[in-house]
Amino acid sequence: MRILKIIPILFLFVIASCSSVSVYSDYDQGTDFSVYKSYAFYKKGIDKVEISDLDKRRILRAIEAELSAKGMVKSENPDLLVNIFTKSREKIDVYNNNYITADMDFMWATASDAEIEKFSLNIDDIIITKDSETPDDIGVPSVVTEKLDNVVCGYHLALIKPDLKKTDPIFLTKQIEYEQVANQFSRLANGATRFGLTTAAVKGVRLWLPELEEQIRIAAVLSTCDWEIELLKKKQEKLKEQKKGLMQKLLTGEVRVKADGAVI
Repeated sequence: MRILKIIPILFLFVIASCSSVSVYSDYDQGTDFSVYKSYAFYKKGIDKVEISDLDKRRILRAIEAELSAKGMVKSENPDLLVNIFTKSREKIDVYNNNYITADMDFMWATASDAEIEKFSLNIDDIIITKDSETPDDIGVPSVVTEKLDNVVCGYHLALIKPDLKKTDPIFLTKQIEYEQVANQFSRLANGATRFGLTTAAVKGVRLWLPELEEQIRIAAVLSTCDWEIELLKKKQEKLKEQKKGLMQKLLTGEVRVKADGAVI
């Protein structure tokens, strides 16, 4: 009976959904992989992975491509059995994040070297949702405002790289978000049960772009408003927590209130 060698290979993948994603890889440097010529997927283990069939196929195709590039072939009598596991992290919700910053938690994902090269996110890049279950969710934008390490655009997003000589990225993000422009994306989205945008449709959207200097001034005003709103939201959350604590003390008698309103 042939004994298959089990070696520690770590594939860190997370499914690319409507989010940005980080890409990592690792392996046992003490293992000589050149001695292994064939592989097969460990079906029992892979069947237990709790992800969609679509994402599972994406991961398996990515592994096949990497192993094939290393000269290994798929076989019914393999030298290695390959299993996968996934670990999810908090998603970046592009619907509620106008600005993508380095302190966010990103999802892990599979990506080839070519995809990393093509879809890596850089400062001033804009991403928009390009497919969704409803046309109203198409074309929702976010702009990258800080340097990101190993972060790529997810499968269900479109990447826009503005011409910085003509366009301010924050202004363009706000322009895309503006109702009249957003309605164009909704009308251009194709589909019945799931809607999507083509590259031609994105290029066909009509925008108002004043001179760059004016764009920058408008972007400064609107981004300042966004930060103020964010600060007020955080203040509101703190007040809610304070209220919750007061209710617990006041409604259990831990803190009493006199008839004249004094707290005892």
